[in-house]
Amino acid sequence: MLLTLALVVCFTLLFQSWRRKLNRKGWAVIAIFAFSVSVILASVSVWSVWTPYTTNWNFHRGESDGIFPLSKLSYPLCLSVYHTPFIHLLYDGMRISGNASFSFFLMNAKIIVINGIFSYPPVFGEVRLSYSIDFPLFNNGETFFIFLLSLFTIFNMIGALIGIALANILPKKRAVEF
Repeated sequence: MLLTLALVVCFTLLFQSWRRKLNRKGWAVIAIFAFSVSVILASVSVWSVWTPYTTNWNFHRGESDGIFPLSKLSYPLCLSVYHTPFIHLLYDGMRISGNASFSFFLMNAKIIVINGIFSYPPVFGEVRLSYSIDFPLFNNGETFFIFLLSLFTIFNMIGALIGIALANILPKKRAVEF
């Protein structure tokens, strides 16, 4: 949210200095930029936690905060997942599975935890985990992933709207001081 706010303020101020009077097309450009930045930052911050490196020691210790600067792009809203892995043998071969706990943080304070189960084939490197969520609204990982993207995008859009409002207030304050 804070990064979105800063990027939108800078873009809006630069765009307003380039075009003195904003018309409908100018506002559309600013709105498209704000939405695009919000979606991109939300996707990167959720994806870095959602798809951990299975060979990483932090993953095997359980906690996965994602890749540091990427997972905090929507700060103060952050996501973390705690994996407790165990090996489960299936008929078609070996799959690694275990319990997962998704934690939502608002300014580094845990606000909610959603539990589930994860599984993945025994491969090295970055792998997309299959999640099964223990929550009435999200019975599978895909709907939960879409919920996470929507939540983080909405949160970033709030920051973008605040940034647009600040960018429109700042030039007026400067004009009054002179």
